[in-house]
Amino acid sequence: YCDRFGHNRTDVKRRLIFLEDWKDGHYFQLEDTVYHHWSQGDWVEWGSEQLHMGGNLGPQPRYTLQVTGVPNE
Repeated sequence: YCDRFGHNRTDVKRRLIFLEDWKDGHYFQLEDTVYHHWSQGDWVEWGSEQLHMGGNLGPQPRYTLQVTGVPNE
């Protein structure tokens, strides 16, 4: 992203938007905060230096939308 659009890595943000309500086994973690039981449309945003992880241990797919960019100032 940085090479293609010429941005500094520390300026770039990533946002994960949950497209459906939470289901058993769906998981997301940002730093020390664990996200579960989200509602459709909830979102989480982080920078390039923040530890983040997610996964699906359940029987149903976990649908999300990930947006990468630089915030408008």
